[in-house]
Amino acid sequence: MEWRLHPKHLPVTHLSLHAELYAIRNAETKHEHKVTIWTDCLEAVDLIKKWKAGELVPVPGYCGRTLNNFARRIRDNPDRLDVRWIRGHQGHALNEGADALARLASRVHKDNLSVRETRRRAVGVA
Repeated sequence: MEWRLHPKHLPVTHLSLHAELYAIRNAETKHEHKVTIWTDCLEAVDLIKKWKAGELVPVPGYCGRTLNNFARRIRDNPDRLDVRWIRGHQGHALNEGADALARLASRVHKDNLSVRETRRRAVGVA
């Protein structure tokens, strides 16, 4: 059995980092070619740079397999992923769009949005 911290017991910074790393991992696994990802999470960029350099630095507050396997995959295939930092909340169109989608995702359960309504609103962001 795998032990995990329940999200309500993690500092907000760890939750944000975990969410960012999961999103980067999901984008990376959906493509067969090299992927370039821009993120406003400097901590995620720093971790991934260390993994690419061969250091298996653990993800703070994370005890699961998914991100640890992701770290190993990046270490073993460092040229597969190019992660770059972009300053958040500075008007960059892609970053602002990503923030809008993140706000929408955080409201899905709170506002009891249907899948159809969520997709409609997401398309409106693009």
